Amino acid sequence: MIPALNRIEQKILAVLEEAGEDYVVALINTLYRPTGDVREVASVTDALLTLNQKSLVEFEKEYCQEGWRTLPVNRTAVRRELEELRQKVTWSPVRHCWEAHGRTVWLRVVLTQLGMLVSERLLREYGWDLTQPE
Repeated sequence: MIPALNRIEQKILAVLEEAGEDYVVALINTLYRPTGDVREVASVTDALLTLNQKSLVEFEKEYCQEGWRTLPVNRTAVRRELEELRQKVTWSPVRHCWEAHGRTVWLRVVLTQLGMLVSERLLREYGWDLTQPE
């Protein structure tokens, strides 16, 4: 059974099923044909919080200190990171995409085992059109 998910939550799972993992900012640019509307960032970060609460996605954090390392991020930290991310991305009118600016820590989204099962069911039910940008 597929849990109740809105369209953007479904699209996130479908894109992650294909990609395996993605950085939050890259995911925003993948899910939309970005226009620079801050609602694009808000809708994705809200959807990611919901998916995390439903145990469908997890997050990893990469940072550069003695080289790259990936650390798991707990739910409290995820909420804080996603709220901060809204302030750390800017619209590039030249490149027509959202960009992380400054020394932004990279937050990566990965499917859980449950998330993989649900994403596979979504793709069987709705097809690959679900992965196309809005």
